[in-house]
Amino acid sequence: LDHLPERIESRAPSSNLFRRYEQGGVLSLKKTRTTRTRCRTRKKENRFRTINMNRMVQISMAAVLVVTFGAFMMIPTIFRTSSSCGRSPCLGRDLQTLRKSAPSSVVFRTRKRLLPLNNPSVRTICEGNPQNLKYSHIPRSSVVDGVAGGQPSSIAGTVMQGTKHPLSAGIQANLMPENERPGVVDKEWFQFDESASFWQPFDPKTSDTTEELFSKIRESIKTPQDAAYWAYSLGRTGFFVGTAVLGALYSQTQGSAPSDFTSDLLKSTSDANGGLLGNVQRDVINTQLWNLKWIHEGKFKMPYDMNPRHRQFNPRFLGSLTQKAMAEMSNILKKRLSDEGTADTDVWITDDKQLYPDYYRKTFHFQTDGWMSSNSAEIYEHMTEIIFSGKQDSMQRTTLVPFAEFMDKQTESTTLPPKVLEIAAGTGRFATFLKDSFPNVDLTVSDLSPFYLEKARENMKYWASLSKQTTTNNSPTRFIQSAAEALGVEDASQDCVISVYLFHELPPEARRKVVKEVARVLKPGGTFILTDSVQLGDRLALDESLGNFEKLNEPWYPSYIKENFGQMLSEEGFKPEVKYMNSVTKTLSFTRL
Repeated sequence: LDHLPERIESRAPSSNLFRRYEQGGVLSLKKTRTTRTRCRTRKKENRFRTINMNRMVQISMAAVLVVTFGAFMMIPTIFRTSSSCGRSPCLGRDLQTLRKSAPSSVVFRTRKRLLPLNNPSVRTICEGNPQNLKYSHIPRSSVVDGVAGGQPSSIAGTVMQGTKHPLSAGIQANLMPENERPGVVDKEWFQFDESASFWQPFDPKTSDTTEELFSKIRESIKTPQDAAYWAYSLGRTGFFVGTAVLGALYSQTQGSAPSDFTSDLLKSTSDANGGLLGNVQRDVINTQLWNLKWIHEGKFKMPYDMNPRHRQFNPRFLGSLTQKAMAEMSNILKKRLSDEGTADTDVWITDDKQLYPDYYRKTFHFQTDGWMSSNSAEIYEHMTEIIFSGKQDSMQRTTLVPFAEFMDKQTESTTLPPKVLEIAAGTGRFATFLKDSFPNVDLTVSDLSPFYLEKARENMKYWASLSKQTTTNNSPTRFIQSAAEALGVEDASQDCVISVYLFHELPPEARRKVVKEVARVLKPGGTFILTDSVQLGDRLALDESLGNFEKLNEPWYPSYIKENFGQMLSEEGFKPEVKYMNSVTKTLSFTRL
């Protein structure tokens, strides 16, 4: 050891990295000032290099979002101004004449396509000459069900509902009288928030022009963070709309969709009002306007995933999910477009002990493995955003509006953190938004699928890591595996129970059981918040096509859209409070009596 400094020094005598000095009779080595300066310089260079790389990635992702946003905003305008079909009289007048003269059972056939005469989008198609039009008497039941009235709210909704030709349409039979539809009857049970009053008559075909939408966006921007919110939100929409189109193209190459599937889909964008893209544009922008309004009112925070450090901005992460999602879209379309009744809708797991109810062991949405695989849980969020054109998160955050009012009342009465239970939480995506805005709530997350529950746990850990939340400033979250009909929670133990997108996937008898179970676990005076799909009467312009969602292997959706929740919960000991809406999502709040 005494000779070690000499050996080190002898290996690089001219490097001037070390110098010998004697302290207390012990020979030692010490770095020179030059060496220390070089080390600091290298550290700074490495740090700046890392910072510059991070900035380059952020700038690149921002550029992609801006370009996508521009394309999303401009395509409907381009179609409206430059399309040869937009207001061309080539077929418009002829089809109007046909509509007046043809029987209600008649569709017209052109180039081997069946197009119903009462579909408004048909009049803008310029294929062939009017002389080539032929009457074909075909029962309406044989016409492929699609999005009726030409008013879909998302491109992927059209793709995933699996119309063999996206322009073909069928009218939902046996609609309830308008005064009996749940969305109309709700006025007898609930106070209507202004959002519910806005969305009920909203029709994307007759709403704002592109210029008016831009004006609304400009008026809503009060801070740079608001501008970032719009770039983020519309960039997401552009990305997921593009993914839907790419998924359709990929499905076509894999033989999962007809050869003219994508071309028909794209042609549906070229009507006088911007077509399908125009409808999506108007619906999405108004959805985000309501979200931003509630953020300005302090109902909840800006989305935490706007953070550029979020993994969704990682090209490798995003590319991997997109690749899996496109493969899943191909599988879904293949099952959806198969002959009726031939697609296998059962999951791989067999359950002799009835741990899982019969209705649960189905491949809802035709997704692979249903709720019973890690792969299904991994791509679920991505797939739902594709289906709803990137507005899924914004719609489910409507739940936080009544929850914020619940929290205001709670803080007035006690200093203890409220006990909150989310049932059927799935991947826990909404739970992360709740914890981000209200980190001190005592939250329990439940789901019946162990795969989705594990994903919910992983998502919560990721949110805590990204937001730098620790147990000192964030109440821990518990996770329990349980069915919503048998929660395994003590009686009268919860201050608030939340359900997001559960009830439309339950048969009628299970819905009543879940409501009874929620009544059991809620404290008297507790709050129940129910968020789910709109029902008949909630969006009058969509009523004729709303039932088509059943075609995406949603067997209990037709009964759901006719369910009167105000009456059901009143019979089970609840007082209906307020109704909120955003796009195709409704939120109902109740108080336990």
